[in-house]
Amino acid sequence: MDLDELRAFITVVETGSIQSAARSLRFARATLRRRLDELAARAGVPLLRRTEGGLVPTEAGQVLAQRGRLILQEAGALLSSVREVGREPSGTLRVLTPVGLPPMMMAPLLTTMRRNFAKLGFRIDLADDPLSRLLDDIDVAVHYGDATLTGPWLSYDLMRGRTCLVASASYLRVHGRPRDLADLAGRELYRWVMPGEDGRSLPLVDGTTLAIAPTIASTDVHLLRRCAAVGDALAFVPDSHDGPVGPIDDLEPVLPDLVGGTWRLRMTVPAALAEIPRIWAVVEEIRRFASVPPPRPSAP
Repeated sequence: MDLDELRAFITVVETGSIQSAARSLRFARATLRRRLDELAARAGVPLLRRTEGGLVPTEAGQVLAQRGRLILQEAGALLSSVREVGREPSGTLRVLTPVGLPPMMMAPLLTTMRRNFAKLGFRIDLADDPLSRLLDDIDVAVHYGDATLTGPWLSYDLMRGRTCLVASASYLRVHGRPRDLADLAGRELYRWVMPGEDGRSLPLVDGTTLAIAPTIASTDVHLLRRCAAVGDALAFVPDSHDGPVGPIDDLEPVLPDLVGGTWRLRMTVPAALAEIPRIWAVVEEIRRFASVPPPRPSAP
């Protein structure tokens, strides 16, 4: 398959018009049309159709666009890995992280990376559910949960822990410590929501769940922990994101023998990028920083 033809097709799909794609690629429109015609001839089926809103892919074109992005990414990664063999990690690492990772944890990690890899820069974006986004412009996606991507991706466990019910000392002084599950009725409750959860129940230690109506449900771990520290409510959150920087608040566990689940923080990278020095530099630095065993690739 001709990569230039594939790149031309994907650019048309993304822009919706020949004119915009030609401008983006700095091609003459006649050149772009010729490449699209040649690709359609190779495929043997129509790849684009015209609508009032512009050009859109046919069903076959959608398949080609989805897989084609990965092919272009792998081709670019191959060239990058060849260029970087034996060199100090450099360039820009594009990272997508979940909302709510505590800055007290992230700041020292980034400071350490900048000190150890002076030629490496970072572009960090946030998302509620990083794996729900198109990742063709991302080198590393950090995410909560067990979800994996189909296709050529590698996932590594970074951290694991428990989710638990917590409260501040001031809350417990004013409202009293819950003694059992029934004692949770009528209390203000903030609920952390992982991707794929609806937030309307609490996992219990015995494997069952307890229906709740949270006052606040959010994917932002840090926000909920800070809100709970104010003393207005109980919060169901990950037990710790402290790492080597120490505790981030004075929240106390509540009903730890009854309420609790698990959380998992993972890193997903395109398989084609896994051997590039700047990718492995980040994987190893996070592993060391979090003091967890060496990451093992897990098949998507």
